[in-house]
Amino acid sequence: MDKRDLKKEFLMYTSLNILGMVGLSCYILADTFFVSNGLGINGLTALNLAIPIYSLIRGVGLMLGIGGATKYTIFNSQGKLKRANKIFTTTILISFIFSSNPYRLPISGISIFSINANVSPAPFPKSSFLNTAGAHQGDRS
Repeated sequence: MDKRDLKKEFLMYTSLNILGMVGLSCYILADTFFVSNGLGINGLTALNLAIPIYSLIRGVGLMLGIGGATKYTIFNSQGKLKRANKIFTTTILISFIFSSNPYRLPISGISIFSINANVSPAPFPKSSFLNTAGAHQGDRS
């Protein structure tokens, strides 16, 4: 692989990552807009408290997944299959521990924040599609 191919490949991967981050930012912006219109100040406050926690959980998951996969691939390509399998098992085990008990791990945010917000339900009218979509499924004669 020469320097030209390496530079092209590097730019391809970085541009895709930047595009993914822009897409996530647009999603968060749209979500913030709709939550603020639908739930008001309390909903917006809850969302702004949840976004950093979501980012932390996502970051830890990406670090475990990418780091574990990289180490597994390195050891597997060197022929150290026992070590590669140990890395794989350890990564799966750590991921399971972080995801299985959100009430005791501070990474979940539940043990960090204890918020009793007065958030009212979304202001949908009674005849909206969301409230009546499943109402007539059992009424078939």
